Amino acid sequence: MPLIRLGNQKKVRIKEKITNNNSIFTISNGAIELVVAPDFAGSVVEFREKGVNHLFSSFPEVGTLSWHSPFYGGIQPVCGEFPGRLHNEKFRASSVASIDKYNIKWSGVRQTVKIKNDKNLRGLIFEFDILTVGNSKTVKLIARVKNTTSATWNPKIGFMCFLQPDGFKNKTILFGDKGRIKPTKRECLMPANKFGAAMNATTGKTFILVGDRPNLQLESWGEEGGHINYQRKCFVGNRGVSEVVSYLTLADNEEESLNYIALKV
Repeated sequence: MPLIRLGNQKKVRIKEKITNNNSIFTISNGAIELVVAPDFAGSVVEFREKGVNHLFSSFPEVGTLSWHSPFYGGIQPVCGEFPGRLHNEKFRASSVASIDKYNIKWSGVRQTVKIKNDKNLRGLIFEFDILTVGNSKTVKLIARVKNTTSATWNPKIGFMCFLQPDGFKNKTILFGDKGRIKPTKRECLMPANKFGAAMNATTGKTFILVGDRPNLQLESWGEEGGHINYQRKCFVGNRGVSEVVSYLTLADNEEESLNYIALKV
C-alpha cells in the first residue's frame, strides 16, 4: 500500500462573502481553492488549481444539461433519487473542523438543511461537509442525514460530481475497477466498486473519487462530458444518524491518481 502525504500544517482559510445575491464560502489551503454556494443548491461550484476551475458548473445562473433541469452542476449534494429536490430547500452554512481517527485535522464548510418541501423526506436533516487540509489537492466529502422523528427511513444520500479536468468537459476518459468509457457522443453508465476517476485525455489531469461503499457510477453524458455519481441507501432509525464518506483528489496523471485508492474508507 502506498504512503500518501495528504498535505501539511498550512492553515486552511475560510472566507464568506455575498456575490450576485448568493452567499459564497471560499476554502483555500495553499494548493487549491474551493468555492461553496449554499444558495445554489448547496453545490461546490469551483475546484480551482493554478487558476483553472476543474468543475463543470452553471453558476451563477441555473441551467439545463441534456435531460436534466434545473442544472446546477459542480459537486451537487443529493438526498433521495438523483437529482433530488434539495434545490427547493434553504441551506445554512458555517465553517467546521474535525479530527479523524488518524489525528488529521480537516477544515472547511458544513452545509445544513432541514427538509421541509419534500414530503417523502420531511423530518430529516441533511448535512454536507466539504473539508480539506493544508497544501493538499484532496477534499473530504461527507453527506450525512439525521432523523428528527420516531420513524425509520431508508433515503439515498450522496452527491453528483460534474467534472471538467483541466477545464474541458468534452475530453474526459472515465475509468474505474470495472473498465473505461472514452469520450463519446452517446450516453452510457458503468458501475465502479473501488474507485471512480475522470481524466483529461490530452493533459492527463485526473480526478479520483474513493468512498466507504461500492456505490460509484461512471456516467457519460455524451457531448456534455463524463461525470461521477456517488450515492448509497442508508438506514436511519429513530433519532438516528447515517453518513457517506468519500475523498476526491486531483492528480497530475492516472498513475499518481491510483495511489489514492488507499484512502478507501
